[in-house]
Amino acid sequence: MHDARALIDMGEEAVRRLARRGYSLDLSALTSLQYQRNQNIRSVDELRAESKRVASEVQQAAKRGGDLSKPKERAREIKEEIRRIEAGATAAP
Repeated sequence: MHDARALIDMGEEAVRRLARRGYSLDLSALTSLQYQRNQNIRSVDELRAESKRVASEVQQAAKRGGDLSKPKERAREIKEEIRRIEAGATAAP
């Protein structure tokens, strides 16, 4: 198994080396997939940070005896979005 970043960095040299061994490499598709993967990781990290902030808001509202419906709903939305992104990432070719 080759490291995608290393293949992208090697560029056309990687394409030639793999072709000598009978493999084909679509460098632009690999670059696109790597970019998409990095975007997904970044999005999930941001959502997890937001999830922590919302959890803190829920705790504070619970201590004050305030309305918990909006923060709890937002927490559910965030968790669902994280699941959706992660499921899409594992389904990628």
